[in-house]
Amino acid sequence: MSNFLVYEISLHWVAVALYAVAMLLVLIHFFFQRPNLEAKGFIIAWTALVPHSLALMIRWILAGHGPYITRSEVLSSNAWVAMLFFLLFVRSFQRVRLTAFLVFPAILLLSGLSVCINPEITLLPPTLRSTWLVFHVLFYKIALGAILISFTFAALIVMKS
Repeated sequence: MSNFLVYEISLHWVAVALYAVAMLLVLIHFFFQRPNLEAKGFIIAWTALVPHSLALMIRWILAGHGPYITRSEVLSSNAWVAMLFFLLFVRSFQRVRLTAFLVFPAILLLSGLSVCINPEITLLPPTLRSTWLVFHVLFYKIALGAILISFTFAALIVMKS
């Protein structure tokens, strides 16, 4: 079981490193107007979701519940949901790509903090063993994605004025 925890933490660090590279490429594009770097940054961000997803799946299997109990799990799953929602949203609305220089650092911060906080595995308390918890977390993640999309539109409006 401890070997799987090492794999999970290693995959998280790979995802954090890829998020950092994606963030740097997007920031270089934003400040120095290098369009080819922005596209590479988004490709790397999509790639970073793979080890991040694997790490969350390993955590889910080891803990026996979704990644929503410990602070480390919550931060990591929030970073994953935020990146996924942002990347999917950018595919539909290309103009929002410009806000990646704000979103990518926030996601890097969330995922980096999730790895640095105590990664212990906690069992689900009996009081929380309910389907309502799953629905609660699901709607929370959807709301998080909606807030991120609202933030990107607001940032885009502020940047244009």
